[in-house]
Parts: sequence; C-alpha cells; structure tokens
Amino acid sequence: MEPRLLIINCASPYFFYIPMGSFGLCDFLDQRGIAARIFSPSLYQDNQASDQLHQVLDTFQPTHVGFVLHWQETAHGLLTALADVKSWDPEVVTLCGGFTASYFAEDLLRTVDDLDYVVVGDPEEPVRQLLEKTAPATIANLIWREGGMIMRSATSWLADGPLLASLSFAGLEYLIDADRYVEKIDAKLGFPLFLGRGCVFDCRYCGGSRHAFKRHSQRSQPVTRTVAAVVADLHRLKGKTTVLYICYENDPAWIKSLFRAIAADSQLRGHFTLHYGAWHLPDQQFLDLYKQAFTCSQPTPVFEFSPEVCADTDRVWIKGNATYTLAELEENIIAIGQTLGNKVRIEVFFSRYHPQTTIQSLQREIRQIVLLKHRLFLCQNPPVRVCFDHLSTDVGSRYWENYINDHQRFATLLRRKEQIDAGAGYTFPVDNLCLYIPEQLPVPFLVRMEALFVLLEHLEQHCHEFFHLLCAGVG
Repeated sequence: MEPRLLIINCASPYFFYIPMGSFGLCDFLDQRGIAARIFSPSLYQDNQASDQLHQVLDTFQPTHVGFVLHWQETAHGLLTALADVKSWDPEVVTLCGGFTASYFAEDLLRTVDDLDYVVVGDPEEPVRQLLEKTAPATIANLIWREGGMIMRSATSWLADGPLLASLSFAGLEYLIDADRYVEKIDAKLGFPLFLGRGCVFDCRYCGGSRHAFKRHSQRSQPVTRTVAAVVADLHRLKGKTTVLYICYENDPAWIKSLFRAIAADSQLRGHFTLHYGAWHLPDQQFLDLYKQAFTCSQPTPVFEFSPEVCADTDRVWIKGNATYTLAELEENIIAIGQTLGNKVRIEVFFSRYHPQTTIQSLQREIRQIVLLKHRLFLCQNPPVRVCFDHLSTDVGSRYWENYINDHQRFATLLRRKEQIDAGAGYTFPVDNLCLYIPEQLPVPFLVRMEALFVLLEHLEQHCHEFFHLLCAGVG
C-alpha cells in the first residue's frame, strides 16, 4: 500500500492555529508523490470532533498518522486524538512532532504507549524516509522503541534555506474543511506567513527562543526563506483570505524587502491587511513601505509590541539582549500614529510575574503601567490597548528548565495544565496558561495584587473618564 499521512493538529480550547510546518510538510511530501492531509479537531464542536475524525480516517485511509504537539496548548488533545486513531485501527503507525514533542521526545515514548515514533526538530526528510519504510536507525532526528528500549538516531538533519524556499506554506488544499479554518483565523489575527525557522532573540520565557531552538530542534542558527517564495505563497493565498499575520522579525531589512516586493506587485498591493508583531521598533521607512503594501481599511490592522516589563534593565535580562527602552516605545507609537493615523490599532503587552519580581517592583510596575496608559490616552492617536497579563512560560524555555520541577517529564506539563484548567493551581483566577509565579511573593500579597488588577481594569473599561481623572489628579 502506498504511504499516506494524516496530520492531526491536536485540539485545544485556547489555541486553534495550525503550526505552519504542517503545510510545508504536506507540500514537501506531495512534491515527492506522497499523499498528506491535515485534520484539525478544534474546527468542530467537542461532540462532533471524534465523529469527524473517524469519517476522515475512513475516507483517507492513512498508513501513518502524525500528531502536532507544537506549543503547550496542544497537549490537551494529544491523548484524546491518539485514542480515537487507535480505536479506528490499532495497527496504524503513529508519530509525533513539534516543539513540545521534540522537548519531551524520550519521555513521550516512555509514557505514551500508543505513540510509535517522535520526530525531533525539522520533520521533512525524516518523515519522508519513515513513510517510505527506511530503517529507523538510519533516519535522522528520529526516536523510537526497539526491544523495550528507547532508541535515538545518531544523526541530525536541518532544513536549509533553498529547501524551505522550494516549499509552499500556504497550501490550504491540504487542510480538511479549510474554509472553517480561514473563517476562524480571519476573525483573530489572520493567516500567519511562514518566513523561516529559528530566532535571533533569546527571551527567557519563550519556547521559540535561540536557546529553546537548540534544546528541542538542534538548530543554532536561523534560516530564512526567500522573498520570492513568500510572495508566491501570497499569490496562492489571495483568493482565500485578505488577512495576514507576521510575528517573526529576525531581520528588519528582510521584512522591508518583502514589503517592497508586495508594493511592486499589482496583484498583491493593497489586497491584504497585515497584523504585525514587532520585535524591533518600526522606523519611518518601514511605516512608509507598510502603507504602500497593505490596506489599512477593514479590518483595522494591529501592531503588537511586547516590552514585558517597564524596567529597561529587566527587559534586557528577560529578552537576552537590548531591544528598546520604554520611552523609545512611547515615541514610536506616536510616530506610527503620525504616519497611519487612526487606521491602525496598537497593542502593548506586559507580563507578570518574572523571577526577579519583588513586592516593591510589582507595585512600581503597576503604577508605571497605569500612568503609561494615561499618557497614551492623552496622545489620542492611534488607539492603544495596554495589557498586563500572567506570564505563560513555554516548554523548553530557560524559565521552564530553571523553575519547574521535573521539567523533562511530559506528565509535569499535563498535571500543571490540568490544575490550571480546574482552577486548582492558584488561589486566584489566571487568564492564560500561567505556569510560573516566583516563590518569594507571599500568597496574601498576590491575592491583594490580583484583586487590584481586576479593579483597575474594571475602572478603565467601565469608568473610563473617572480612571483618567484619577491619573491626572493624583498620579
């Protein structure tokens, strides 16, 4: 029987985006005559997902089923999807990949009996060879069971720039019920453009940082696709969606080159709205090119910034290198408004809590964030939303490895997530997958601060004028 791969994007009540490598892998296999499709349970109601999966399995008849365990959110659905697949055919070959799967690789095979293989890091060549029944010991990046032992291949493989440029990461035809997916992501941030792998930044909380990529994917240097390859994907997407998302900015000069190419293409210029996650502060040339390449009408484009903390010295430590000061960010927001006016929305994300957070620093942080909100409100242009959320630490990050006990066990992630989902992890509600709070902060103090955050948000949202009168009157 010819090999056929079904990729399941494990369901999550928090996160329905499909990691872009799934589309690239399907295209890689398709170019080599191997059929591959993507199924995403999160596109369906909970009581429908299992039936939908069984229909797909009956129709597609895969020889292999791959499970995407990429970000911590997808751990919700891995065990459920595995059980569904094995109930359909106990003999079907199963494999798992993605950041989180790669990090827990040996432990996954040790503890999840229904899983046959884990692909660590870049999947294209290893998956092809596995589907073509190459001997596991000769396949790079592979972990498997043999004679009751967990085996790991002695070689590693990394996709290079030319290979990534030869693939499309916009093949919605590989996704079953793609229209449902596009509708959901268009209402959120749009279709994520795949620009490359690896990161020049080393944020201590991030599972996609430079440190984390070395840890889970054996990648020490980023690799970037060509501008022409991304433009080709945009032509493939333009009949499917008008909303895009970029949050990958290793090289601002490369981003500007992409914007120039889009602005110079009559079929693409002005077709897309681009939501943009900025790692650097966009300069005037960037903003001018953005304005030439994209529409700023409907929906209103979003610019995201993540300074994380108000203290500039702490930001350098958290992000692993200097990015920008808070004062420079404020000036940049005003510059964006002067260029794009009210045709853009700014979102600024701060996070609590970090290892160096103390009682005094948290109180100072609250004060600075409130006054920042007030100053940005007085500017009027553009609209700015400042968020102060719980920090969500990713698997593979330095925070995860330094501050989580038994951090290499998959059961640790499952247990902590179950506690949070049940509201049993903390004495106050959390609003994301918060997995780390410094031990030096006393619980009574945390409860008081959490109550204060709720009160301040309520005042800002429902007593808007009063909130800013307080800021203006008493600081």
